[in-house]
Amino acid sequence: CTIVALASMVHRSLAAAEILEKEHGIKCTVVDVRSLVPLDTQTILSEVVKTGRLVTVEENPRLCGWGAEIASIVADQCFWDLDGPIVRITTPHIPLPSADALEDHVIPSAERIVRDLLKFAQSSPRLARARATLEGHMGDIIDGADLLRPAERELMALLRFRSLLRRDVAADAGGGHRLGAARSIAPRP
Repeated sequence: CTIVALASMVHRSLAAAEILEKEHGIKCTVVDVRSLVPLDTQTILSEVVKTGRLVTVEENPRLCGWGAEIASIVADQCFWDLDGPIVRITTPHIPLPSADALEDHVIPSAERIVRDLLKFAQSSPRLARARATLEGHMGDIIDGADLLRPAERELMALLRFRSLLRRDVAADAGGGHRLGAARSIAPRP
């Protein structure tokens, strides 16, 4: 997954990524935003395309945070490259406490980042089973496509389109132009 963080959350995200890799075998890339203006969207988008996941870690409340803008940009620019929903780890929607102990409790820690990412990874076994079934037995499912519900047929079509898109991008040495053209004609769910 790609973890996007800013300021003090970068160090906590790096610590969380290390724990996730050592203890759980989950590799994460941490992107240090450094500044919001100008925002280095190229780095963020290229990492999300590589990993297929986006997690923002913010020390501000969820409502109107910078992570919402990054989530919006990623959803607009590389929706078809995402393997799951965008996750935002933030402080609760409360005034930030001034007491050190309370502040430490509400600001995301490395342990909370690990816990939230593991909870998210374990919360979608249905999606993982569906993806494994669709990717592992695509031929069998295509033969029985008449038996599928409309939502399942749509998911199957999206997965087929996504795999064609990725093959097309891999074949294109330049990368950018062809990917943009393919996305502009992509079906909207």
